[in-house]
Amino acid sequence: MSHSVSYKDAWLALSSLKTPSISVASLALLEISAALRVSTAIAQVFPKDFQRRIRPLKLAFEEMRFPKKDGDASQASAIVSQLIDRHLCPLDDVWLNEEVMNFAEDFTLHVAVQGFKMSMEDFGDWISGDPPDVPDHLGLHTMIGLIWGWYGDECELQKLWRIYNHRFNWGVPNYPEFPEDQYVDVKLLRKKLKKAGAHSLCTLLLAIDGSTDNVFFDFDYEYWQPIDLTVSTLLALHKDWEKALPLVEECNQGFDLLATNPEFYKIFLDAYRSSLRPRTKN
Repeated sequence: MSHSVSYKDAWLALSSLKTPSISVASLALLEISAALRVSTAIAQVFPKDFQRRIRPLKLAFEEMRFPKKDGDASQASAIVSQLIDRHLCPLDDVWLNEEVMNFAEDFTLHVAVQGFKMSMEDFGDWISGDPPDVPDHLGLHTMIGLIWGWYGDECELQKLWRIYNHRFNWGVPNYPEFPEDQYVDVKLLRKKLKKAGAHSLCTLLLAIDGSTDNVFFDFDYEYWQPIDLTVSTLLALHKDWEKALPLVEECNQGFDLLATNPEFYKIFLDAYRSSLRPRTKN
């Protein structure tokens, strides 16, 4: 039942192609397949009103009838991706634009990664610039990057720490020393921060590290495999996005906490240090 409207439109789109050729039909089939997978996922998530939600697919199927050349923009694919973004999970803004969207050429999904994760490259770019130019919300990012030794030797770290301690009011004038070959016990850290009224800083740390176990925080386009467009993938992404929303809220709470009460930088650092545990050697 949930497929009837979409399959009918798909058949009409395919059977009324303006230029009936194998290549044109092949491209149209890929776009039709993408549309049907998206409509199936939406129908499973919203069984009561899915038909209203997938109504824009009628226009998409109309667009599929017309032949395209390699590299041509596809309004139909843009409509399909916009349905994903509106009803299932957010996609990267670029991939909602018909100038770049074409499921006939790229049958993968480009999710909207939330932007909390920090890479060594990004850290190196801002730490080597002028401190006043570093955005205010990157105080914890900067502290973590220096703790992890992502930039310079020990002497340079000491200097940078003093500069950014002043910039962000960390309240820790000297670079802290940490024992080698230790890891952070996240459960213990969260417990300590929760006791201090700052549990959101633990979530923010995991987001910075890209270790939340949520694709909208952790995904890395450079190192991860592309996300294929399938019904099961769409359903999994929808569930992950529902889980991501409270994490986004917690991270924003962490930013607000540090902005209004910079003394929590030191509270975080003390909890971090006391949550370190030696790695087990085999």
